[in-house]
Amino acid sequence: MLHHFPTRFDLIKAAVPYLNHKRLEMFATRGEEVNRDAEYTRVGEGIDVYWAQLQTPVLVVFHELLVAARTDRRLEKVLLPELEEFNTRFYKA
Repeated sequence: MLHHFPTRFDLIKAAVPYLNHKRLEMFATRGEEVNRDAEYTRVGEGIDVYWAQLQTPVLVVFHELLVAARTDRRLEKVLLPELEEFNTRFYKA
């Protein structure tokens, strides 16, 4: 894939919005499956849905990028708008 991008960072920069979109898509799809009738069941199922998401390759890669962004300011600048979009869309639901 690197031959399509001038640098490795350009590849990562292009991948971040894609990963965020997939992450939002997964949470929306699985979130609809959570039972909304019983409070206790909803919380338990919500935790199960979140745990399952954490096991997917998309979330593993996204979290690795978050860890790397702690010491890479360029990467942090790429990730922050995506994190804000996720928070706005996910917590709005």
